[in-house]
Amino acid sequence: MLKKFNCRKAVSIFVLVIMVFNFIDIVSWKRNDILSRKKAPSSSSVDWAKLYPFQGKDVRTTNGTANTPQKVASTGFLEKWRSAAHSITSKEKDLEKKCIYNMFAFHKFVELNGFVNKSCGRIIYPTPGVFLLNNGQWTFNAKKVSAKDIHRTAESISGLANYASSKGIPFLYVQRPEKICKYDPKMPAGAVNYSNQNFDGIIADLKKENVPVFDLREQIHKERLNHYSLFYRNDHHWTVETALWAAGEIGRKLNSDYSCGLNPAVANRNLYTKRTYKDWFLGSAGQMVSLGCAKPEDFSVLLPDFQTSLQMRIPDIELCKTGEFKDVIYNTKVLNTKDYYNSSCYDTQLYGNHALTQIKNELNPDGPKILVLGDSFCLSMVPYLSLMAKETDLIDFRNDQGDFTGSIRSYIDKMKPDVVLLTYEPHVLYSLK
Repeated sequence: MLKKFNCRKAVSIFVLVIMVFNFIDIVSWKRNDILSRKKAPSSSSVDWAKLYPFQGKDVRTTNGTANTPQKVASTGFLEKWRSAAHSITSKEKDLEKKCIYNMFAFHKFVELNGFVNKSCGRIIYPTPGVFLLNNGQWTFNAKKVSAKDIHRTAESISGLANYASSKGIPFLYVQRPEKICKYDPKMPAGAVNYSNQNFDGIIADLKKENVPVFDLREQIHKERLNHYSLFYRNDHHWTVETALWAAGEIGRKLNSDYSCGLNPAVANRNLYTKRTYKDWFLGSAGQMVSLGCAKPEDFSVLLPDFQTSLQMRIPDIELCKTGEFKDVIYNTKVLNTKDYYNSSCYDTQLYGNHALTQIKNELNPDGPKILVLGDSFCLSMVPYLSLMAKETDLIDFRNDQGDFTGSIRSYIDKMKPDVVLLTYEPHVLYSLK
């Protein structure tokens, strides 16, 4: 009886200690989060809509699509209520997720679980949206986008392309590759990823709208490149080497179709020195499944062997840097510390996702100006594209990432680029007004 009592007492003390450590960890995380938010201005601190106002009746609503004021007014209180409810729900889910990930020894327990199951020949994925390809690489699920939503997205892109054309500015939709190869999926039974089908759908609709399209997936297939070697093992992004290749392909395409005067020769891999950080990168999927299921991989940067002089501005973090490529493009603080779970090496490029990033190549004053509308894949590609041009501006208009809330058309009017590129994941509708 005494032994049973002592056992219960020991278990109770152990649980209590764990709860106390959890509380301390969560409070510490919240304190650091608040302090970091105070120190660094967010994208919302810049009134993009004021700097680049919408034209006429165009406004941006909470879901990222564009409506007229009449449509917004017709919903009245209900629209505001839905918007507020969506905001609260999103914040609640985000807080819940962060509290879970900051629990005491959370990652160690997940690693232990993964290691035990893997040793027993079983893999239980900690996150339902992550799965292992038949070649041993990790990736994510992707839902099928309805034909109606694909058509609406194509119409939005077509509208922007026509607007650029009316200003005498060439427009090109660049379809980046997905980690899963269109011609060799290597997907396990039961896995769900419709990315390539979604891409095919948007391309088909864009061609009907006479929007110029450059499909990098077909270029990879044409050149017979090893598709899966172009991506990180534990992350959904392409590698820096692939990004350099993509920049060169885009540069040659723009020159051949629009005579842009770019210099794609700088995308020659032999002109760069590779600096490797051994076992430094766990990746977006690797962070989900933990070190118990995924092994860290090398992360590399490619530094030009030729002379460079760039100026980079990121308004929402009040950053302005001038100097060589290696001193301007990378946030070296991210690379100086190995932190598998709380940071990503990939975000060292262009300091991560921001609403607006502007790069001026001071050694190419007579080159063209490029406006890129894109997502996180552009973090590794745009730096090399900027070496071919005079000015390269990157806008990230995704609501949950860069969150550029101004009018893209107004930005085009002010920047007056020589060409507009659109390359992003068309899984969600966005405003392109």
